Amino acid sequence: MKQLPRFILVGAFNTLIDLGVLSALAFSFGLGWSVFAYAIFKLISFSIASTNSYIWNRFWVFRGPRVKSTVGSVSTFFLVSATGLLVNTLVSTAVFSFVTGSGIALPTIVLVNIGGLFGTAAVLVWNFFGYKFLVFKETANEALLEEVVMNEYEL
Repeated sequence: MKQLPRFILVGAFNTLIDLGVLSALAFSFGLGWSVFAYAIFKLISFSIASTNSYIWNRFWVFRGPRVKSTVGSVSTFFLVSATGLLVNTLVSTAVFSFVTGSGIALPTIVLVNIGGLFGTAAVLVWNFFGYKFLVFKETANEALLEEVVMNEYEL
């Protein structure tokens, strides 16, 4: 669980990227209150944030010699992320659609980001456990070796 604070920090950074790109796309191209346009923009923003996520998770959160850089780990990362993308986009779009249809008068940027935050919250747990146990998994021996090395380093 030592990785959880780093994962949360990277997740916060990715959320800023996700919502920043989403907001920039909505501002630049407009939504016209289109749920379809919102879903497309959300797919793009989440994909950019996921690429950033792979880099930070691979080299900082779940780092170490035990993490294998293989085509399999990259493809597994994007499979886990694609599942997260689906959940994130569906939840974000549903919340956006609900809020815009409810007649609540809020600026577009607020409505866009309300949906985005709900989508992010929906995927947080899935991504952590998916990355930890499917993508950047380690064997018991490798975990023990890292713990010994870290203990020696701290002394």
